[in-house]
Amino acid sequence: MWLPLALLLLATDVLAVKRHDFKTCDQSGFCKRGRSLASRAKTASSTWKSPYSIDASSIAITAKKSRFTASVISSIYPEIKFELDVRAHEDGTFRVRMDEVDGLRKRYDETAKWALIQEPLLSETISWKQTKKDIKALNSKTGVEVRVQFAPLRVALARNGKEEVVLNGQGLLHMEHFRLKDIPSPEESPAPAAVGDGTEPQVVMEAPEPPVKPNAWFEGDVEPQWDESFGGHTDTKPKGPESLSLDITFPTHGHLYGLPEHATRMDLPTTTGEGAKYRDPYRLYNLDVFEYEADSEMALYGAVPLVHAHGIHSTVGVFNAIGSETW
Repeated sequence: MWLPLALLLLATDVLAVKRHDFKTCDQSGFCKRGRSLASRAKTASSTWKSPYSIDASSIAITAKKSRFTASVISSIYPEIKFELDVRAHEDGTFRVRMDEVDGLRKRYDETAKWALIQEPLLSETISWKQTKKDIKALNSKTGVEVRVQFAPLRVALARNGKEEVVLNGQGLLHMEHFRLKDIPSPEESPAPAAVGDGTEPQVVMEAPEPPVKPNAWFEGDVEPQWDESFGGHTDTKPKGPESLSLDITFPTHGHLYGLPEHATRMDLPTTTGEGAKYRDPYRLYNLDVFEYEADSEMALYGAVPLVHAHGIHSTVGVFNAIGSETW
């Protein structure tokens, strides 16, 4: 009577997904850095403040008033230039983009060309109103207003005076700029000891104190790596760290749907906090997982960076037009 049970247990073991073949957040450098950033912000609570702000004097509104651009300043890297681009579409949606300007390299930014059937038409009826603290515009067709706060940088979409989508509301925006790889200088070798009768005083060499990192409150103490190893293979990063982290909140919506190609509930369970159903965030990465788990946050096949938040009065959505791996 024990043989069928043994065969059943064996079959279950054979058909299970090999989790060790797939990265976890802790094994992915940029995901680990992003979660650590969120943890520091949570610990700091009300004292936490985003280092990004807008230079109000740099705001440039296009002739048709459907779009504006502005310089973004980082207090932790004031020498690095960023630019914000906000566009109002005819269908009532808004597009928000940010990128490094005049950097060492250029990020790939053509995902929308492959993901969208056509470029959305820009609004011809929108108008922007700028104050000392923000710039905003109202779409008269949909009643949706976008408000871009200057300091700290914060983007919010509101309807009937209530915010429904907020970007960088928790101050987790961080765009890693392109940089040169630090080449450690060779350590000076100690001079050979003089030959004597053994009565000379001995000098104890103390290790130098590690340099203090002024941006540790935001970026942490661990420097981003230029290569990562996983499963016996090492992936080099010739361009260095270039990840983007961003928090998107839905203040008036209690349910979140989307991120297809994940074997979980349609009403997406949380992955953080005491009530987290999964330990890792949802991974968006093109894979081919054979025997996947029926209840898991693991990536399966394609990556669809689209979510819809549903509430009592409305449903809103966010599409992240970025083609790189995302957690």
